[in-house]
Amino acid sequence: AGVELPPLPHGVRLGRAPLEAGIARAVRTGDDERPELPDTAARAEGDAYVAGPLRTWMLERGRGLSEARRLLADAEREEAEDGERAVAAAVIGVLYVRLALELAELPLPASVRSDPALRLGVRNALLEAASPLFTGAESAFASCAIASVRSTDPSLEPWERFCDENAVEAREAPRPIDDGSAAERGGAEDGDAS
Repeated sequence: AGVELPPLPHGVRLGRAPLEAGIARAVRTGDDERPELPDTAARAEGDAYVAGPLRTWMLERGRGLSEARRLLADAEREEAEDGERAVAAAVIGVLYVRLALELAELPLPASVRSDPALRLGVRNALLEAASPLFTGAESAFASCAIASVRSTDPSLEPWERFCDENAVEAREAPRPIDDGSAAERGGAEDGDAS
């Protein structure tokens, strides 16, 4: 589940301020493993999993992401070095996208997969939860790319490519499916008005 970042830009050192504490928190946050739900789980077990272990994990990941972002704030400031800004923004983007993917790709138990309407509802709920995270990732990667482009340091060119590619992937990530029921409800309401 590791992401391979480009080589560090010239003059950027992870072991010193303003990156050190934020990177350390990002690594700890990224290491939190999502609790798993057995494939054989019944609906009641799935509900308990969502309300308990999954919710707790999501809150902890969210707190870790917020804390990493706070700790990296100095590196993201306009007056920071472009290399530090690019690295800080890329790390935040990676945290956002990893959490979004872990939600969007949450394995569904057989009891959910066997009911198409339930499967669509659960999948959409997961994608709705992941959507703002993908948007946050896109924004962070765009900030990284901007810092890279503004620099004359050629060691930032790989960061520009990395962040551009990841911004596009975050933008194109799956979103909730419109199954047509909202349009049908809207159409029925429009029909009643005429």
